[in-house]
Amino acid sequence: MKEILSFKQAASKSLTEEQLRQVEEVETLGCNDPYSFLQLKEMFEDESVDNFICCDGDKIVGFATSKCNKRYYDGCIYIINLVVLPEYRKCGVATQLMQEMTKFYLKKCADLHITLDVTKTNIPAVKLYEKLGFAVPDFESKNKGEDELVMSQPLANLAKNLGNLQKCKQQKSCTK
Repeated sequence: MKEILSFKQAASKSLTEEQLRQVEEVETLGCNDPYSFLQLKEMFEDESVDNFICCDGDKIVGFATSKCNKRYYDGCIYIINLVVLPEYRKCGVATQLMQEMTKFYLKKCADLHITLDVTKTNIPAVKLYEKLGFAVPDFESKNKGEDELVMSQPLANLAKNLGNLQKCKQQKSCTK
């Protein structure tokens, strides 16, 4: 694994123009259908969206955006976006971003489910989410295309699964 990475919640409107450009680069290199710079800027400035970033020194290498809304999204935490630079994949960055989100939301809305959409052909992401305990509910949103999966689980289960995964890695001294 590269040098120790830092994780933090990015407060709305706290990123500089350069940092937003880095987020755009992560999005462009990490997604098949990336959001535009303007869409990302609006997302990071939206007070109702929670943003989490992972840095390697001053370089942003991954980020997640999500929203806790008891009124919408069937009363759940919805992960809007979770993206990691290709060269930082399989290093635990996405899992760490999930841990940071989970810690944050356990204080805010612990009783909710956490939900995300993933493209069926994004096999590495689907496998990661399944490993973390996400599953496709019996009902799948009718407005999702055939190539999208809606995956969900209670936030408390995700916290437990992340804790178990962390214990396993410590016991095995997992390294890349």
